[in-house]
Order: sequence, then C-alpha cells, then structure tokens
Amino acid sequence: MELENLEEDLARQAKINGIVLAECEVKTVEKMEEKSSLLLFFRTLKGFAERCEHRNRTFQHFKQKYPEVVSLPGGFRGEVMVIQDPKVPGCTLSIVWKINVSKDGVITPKMDLLAKLPEQALDLGQQVAENAPQAFQSLVRILGVEAAIENLITAVCME
Repeated sequence: MELENLEEDLARQAKINGIVLAECEVKTVEKMEEKSSLLLFFRTLKGFAERCEHRNRTFQHFKQKYPEVVSLPGGFRGEVMVIQDPKVPGCTLSIVWKINVSKDGVITPKMDLLAKLPEQALDLGQQVAENAPQAFQSLVRILGVEAAIENLITAVCME
C-alpha cells in the first residue's frame, strides 16, 4: 500500500517538475546500506520539487509584474533572476536561488545576490556593491523572499 502511494506521488511530482525517473538503480556505497530508504528518497524528492515549484512561481510572478526590468536567463525553471533597469545600462543585480539537498535528505534553499556595476560607477558605488549581498540576506530574513525581491526591484526602478 505504501509503495503504491509513493508511486502515485512520484507520478504527481513528474507532472509538476517535468523530471521523470525512467529507471532506478540501487548501489550500496560504504555506510549507505544502513540508511538506504525509499521513503526518505521520495520524501526528499517531494520536498525538493515543492521548493523548486515555489522558486518557479516566484520568478514567474516577478517576470510578469516587471517584464521590462526582470529577465530569467534559464527560464522559469532556472536558478537565476536578473534585475536591470533599462535606463541604467551595465548595472545588474542577479538573484541566484539554489536548493541544496544533503545526503540525509535535508533541503535548504540558498539565495545570493550578485551585483554588477559599470566601471565608472564602481568608484562611487564600491561599498554599495560589496554590502549588497549581506543587505539582501537581511531583507530575506526580515521580510521573506517575495517581499525582499519586491523591495529590491522597487529600489532599482526608482526614478
């Protein structure tokens, strides 16, 4: 019964994230023999797919809301969202949103902000570029992911 539920869940996850497992091979490596758990695998896969779907929906939302400012180089399923005001060429902010999975099945999202400034602006904005990643991390902790990204886009687009 539990295996049938896991198979149904796997089929549902395949529809959500587009990843289809065609075959599964079990290979014992040192101590993995003690921990090899199909249930852990499927729970981890489900959690990973849910985190990916959250990232995809978030990126899609901001691309639709700010189409002239937000670009998605890897598409909606990519890990990177680029924010660039068309009125300020050369100045880009890239949000890199990775989803890490440990060997124990712990899923951890990791977001980084990369700031790129044109050379003429580096003299004036070197400290801003250096402090931007830490400031963004603080915004994410305080406001949450969506509000932090919204505030970042709003700050970039201010006239």
